[in-house]
Amino acid sequence: MPDGYHYADGAPLNGTADVLDLIAETWGREVTWVAVPIERLPADFFTLSSGVAGEITQKFANYRLGLAIVGDAGGHAAASNAVRAWIAEANRGGAPLVRPRRGRTGGPPVRPRPLAGGPDGRAPFL
Repeated sequence: MPDGYHYADGAPLNGTADVLDLIAETWGREVTWVAVPIERLPADFFTLSSGVAGEITQKFANYRLGLAIVGDAGGHAAASNAVRAWIAEANRGGAPLVRPRRGRTGGPPVRPRPLAGGPDGRAPFL
């Protein structure tokens, strides 16, 4: 994994405490972006009216960390114009990012590919 990035594989994030624990894992390690597999997100993350997506993304913003959601969000985007617009806007602005996995193993993206923006001006690797 390139310097400054943390691939956050693990148990599902079931609330704010889990998100803060994830952020704490990165503390003191010069991490600027956290890549979270879509499977770790709470079930209602893509129900934007629930506020879960906003709460989670705000935690990352508060700690000046970029959030990259890694996985297939196509089903969520197809089911909701609001989600499709949120994903498009997120990807345009740099953080959070929603990107499909690269490679066939289902693991983290295989090769760095620069994208625009980031909390510190550096581009994420997705």
